[in-house]
Amino acid sequence: MKPLLTFLQLDAFQLSLAVVIGLSILRILSEVLEWFCRRNGIDLRIYRERRERKELKANLQKLTDMFIEKEIDDMRWEILSFSSALSDGRNFGKEHFEHIISLHTKYETILEENHMENGLVTASMEVIEEIYKEKLRNGTF
Repeated sequence: MKPLLTFLQLDAFQLSLAVVIGLSILRILSEVLEWFCRRNGIDLRIYRERRERKELKANLQKLTDMFIEKEIDDMRWEILSFSSALSDGRNFGKEHFEHIISLHTKYETILEENHMENGLVTASMEVIEEIYKEKLRNGTF
């Protein structure tokens, strides 16, 4: 590196600045070439691949969002269904309660990770936890 700097009589800052400017010019030329190709209907492989990668990424994000939404709906449905069955007088074992409480924890985690809010199962979980605690106190499992 030192022989190159001596040859060019540049210090490290000037060399870094030259590299950044050179890369910026290449990026601008690339954008101009892409615009020219699009305008004239020329489909260069590199731009087609870039476009396909963007489409693939967007589709993957869409599928991920759909999967998360389905998981949330399934968990919500199971919690609400369990709460409704309890309210109707059905008896469940301790394992059922522990499964629902664990499921609710996962549900809350998924909502938090995806910056979503819970507004539907809070009351149901209060009923479930109240009945669970009552059964633990009374030893009716």
